Amino acid sequence: MVRRRQPTEDADRRVSRMVTGDDLSRHRGNLRPRPGNEPRFPYFATRQKPFPRVDSFGVALHEMRKTTNALEAMGIRQAMSGLRRSCLLTAVLLGMLAFLAGGARAQPALTPGQGATEQLFYLVLVPAVAIGVLVMALVAYAVRKFRVRPGHTTGPVVAKTHDRRLETAWTIIPAIILVVVGVAAFQTLVVTDTIPQNPDATVIVTARQWSWSFNVTYPNGSYSGPQSGAFTVKVGQVVKLLFQSIDVAHSFSVSAYGLKIDVIPGHVNQYWFKALVAGNYEIHCAEFCGLQHYSMVATLHVSSA
Repeated sequence: MVRRRQPTEDADRRVSRMVTGDDLSRHRGNLRPRPGNEPRFPYFATRQKPFPRVDSFGVALHEMRKTTNALEAMGIRQAMSGLRRSCLLTAVLLGMLAFLAGGARAQPALTPGQGATEQLFYLVLVPAVAIGVLVMALVAYAVRKFRVRPGHTTGPVVAKTHDRRLETAWTIIPAIILVVVGVAAFQTLVVTDTIPQNPDATVIVTARQWSWSFNVTYPNGSYSGPQSGAFTVKVGQVVKLLFQSIDVAHSFSVSAYGLKIDVIPGHVNQYWFKALVAGNYEIHCAEFCGLQHYSMVATLHVSSA
């Protein structure tokens, strides 16, 4: 009978004595030769795990408590109270900005459409400026407060990384702002794009290179025109405008009214306005239409009676 050699009897397969001073010294009993079909590497002969089990959650909790205590010792709580004071001051400043922006108009609206459009503009401008100022203030505070100070390799560490109430607030508040702006934009479109059914005057505006002509028709059937270079309406009259071009694309623009309508060949655009203030207002072509585009001007006369 041929006796089967044990792994430990082979000099080439024996575990070197160099590892006896390492972690394997805890398992020296595993190096003893055993009869039978033993594994090739006696280090793994037993079911005992070679390395102790570490409670990672407990270690993490312990480290978190140590960090919190260190932050309290460094005065982070006082820093957070300073942040609250900065936010309160920023809110007060933004409220003053909103109040001042509400009365920042240099002159009253000349048409209902202009008034509605400017209200929408300021409604969007004030929150945009407020959010921008708040973000810049928070960035400046964070840069100053958590900078790396002389003699340190890192800046202060904030233990609190999640805040459910704060995350809820910055989700709900922007949603409310978007809803308010959307409703206001819809109301503005109702004012500017709803053409009155029975206007006091209907003006057919014809554009050509490089002049404007106007045909004014009244409900009683009378009309005036074609007038070249100017037309006249009265204060308080509801005027319906129909735009047509006989050559190239133009753009009817009355800058004082904040009005700009494209005039396209083969398509009739329409708009309306109600003049609220008497005066003379310049009409320009706001789209390049040829070499003499600069000379395509006219005048809107608004009389008080």
